[in-house]
Amino acid sequence: MSPDRLPLFYLSQYSGMRPKLTPTHKRRPVKTFLDMADKAAVISYLRARSVIWPESEGGCFEWVQYRERDGYGRFTAEGRPRYVHREGFIASGGWIPKGWTVDHLCGNPPCWNSAHLDAVSREENTRRARNARWVRFMRENHAALNVARKLDASVIESVAVTR
Repeated sequence: MSPDRLPLFYLSQYSGMRPKLTPTHKRRPVKTFLDMADKAAVISYLRARSVIWPESEGGCFEWVQYRERDGYGRFTAEGRPRYVHREGFIASGGWIPKGWTVDHLCGNPPCWNSAHLDAVSREENTRRARNARWVRFMRENHAALNVARKLDASVIESVAVTR
């Protein structure tokens, strides 16, 4: 194997071979492969990297490339990281006022289907998220809530004290 094809950690074994790095001020600007102003190009780019679920399965356009820890899809265009759902919403004709967020009505963070998205204020988005968590909690603990309704509060307190 020639030394120019070896990984960097092998280069120290060869005398006088160091990787050539250009200073940051001499680097050429990165060519953009996606023009964010061309809405049709943005939508075709997003569609090529997504799974399109049929309406019977929810109709989500689910991003399958890089995702953040919280599940939101990300990609880089014009040298900036961008959220897939925001760019898909804008490319589909939506408008996001300054300081507002895009809420997923379907509850699926990698989804960028504009029919499942809504531009809302941060307060409204937080309120919707809290309501969704409360509804989920009520569904998961439905049996416990039925028991609490049927039993008297004093019985519940005495059971809690004896344990």
